[in-house]
Amino acid sequence: MNEARRRLRSGIAVCALALLAIGANGSSCFSPAAAPAPAAPTTVPVVGLSANGATQTALYRGWPLFLDVALLHPEAFTSAADANALVIVAQGASWAGALTLDVKDAAGSAASWPIVISPPAPGDLRLDARTEGDLLAWLAPASTTALAPGDYVVVARLDTRGATAVGAFRGLVESVPVAVHVSDEPVPLPALLEIRKLELLAQYQARAGDLVAARGFADELALRHPESPRGFALLGDLDAQDGHTAQASDRFSDAIAAFLAANPDAEEPPTELLARRRELRSQLLRVSLGTGSPRISARVTGHAPDAAPDVLVVDVLLSNAGNAPMTDGALQQVNVRVLDGAGVVALDVGRSPALPLRLPGLAAGGATTVRLYVSVPATVKRFAIEERGLAQGELGGDFRFALSQAVTR
Repeated sequence: MNEARRRLRSGIAVCALALLAIGANGSSCFSPAAAPAPAAPTTVPVVGLSANGATQTALYRGWPLFLDVALLHPEAFTSAADANALVIVAQGASWAGALTLDVKDAAGSAASWPIVISPPAPGDLRLDARTEGDLLAWLAPASTTALAPGDYVVVARLDTRGATAVGAFRGLVESVPVAVHVSDEPVPLPALLEIRKLELLAQYQARAGDLVAARGFADELALRHPESPRGFALLGDLDAQDGHTAQASDRFSDAIAAFLAANPDAEEPPTELLARRRELRSQLLRVSLGTGSPRISARVTGHAPDAAPDVLVVDVLLSNAGNAPMTDGALQQVNVRVLDGAGVVALDVGRSPALPLRLPGLAAGGATTVRLYVSVPATVKRFAIEERGLAQGELGGDFRFALSQAVTR
């Protein structure tokens, strides 16, 4: 569910759009390919693309389709990547402006799909041993209903041939083609496909920001298919996001039990489910030992017009509302979106702090202010600021936060 960033560190985690790949449709999704760069440097980034977690998938009309792009240094997770980092210079507000998703039908003709792209991190992207880039995109269920049945190919293309900044990567890189076969779902729908459908619908609602609807699909999945770990794992992530750590841990225990019951002779344990439960239990242990854990909250303390036209200066107070110090932390992503009115709002990345922004250590109750500059046309009456990041406690462990505040002009 979110989404989505801790799994990229595995190198194949763009495949993990589904929480568990039992019965998933398709093959391994992270097999990148690069077109030769027309200019130095010779090192080119890896571009990975998945469609619903695989490089080939059957898309049934009325189901959502997730198209996720991951950019990695070719020597990611080694010291060589730090010594020879790749910089993807922003085109427009973000480095992701250099990425395109091209779709073609079986005849090789361009197909126009109404792809929705989640606002990417602004500014340049430095690819090294610790940093990768990701772009989340999708087709809504209503959009896939309108697609013509047939075979399609999707390619993610990174084109920075126009980059002029010193040290920037300049070249053209493509992912391997991802095959998508569009058809109507079978009637009656087999159990495995029903599980997958409910899982994708829950994930789609979570990405769209409707957590109530996401929980509804996850509940339905757990109720109708208790033999599958997927519904329990989805509910566990939703509980964790709501701060119900103990309940989330129990949900993952249910998911593990379902996996073991369905796969008594499995050669490998459900590693990701076990790791997620261990993370949640560590949080509970910190609280029970009195060491507690940091918890970041946010509120807008003020906003005012800037000297530049249609720009608001917004002060966001990030506070440690937990019961333990935050020894380290980072604000990794800031998005803005319209809540009321017409027009486009955007973060002024040239004047706002560069991301990721390292946060100072905060004692329990401590706070720090981040000043943002937001381009807001007069036609927008109300907009939201959304922050994502992580905090680290005294005993280690990453505590992720996803926050949102509404701002009225």
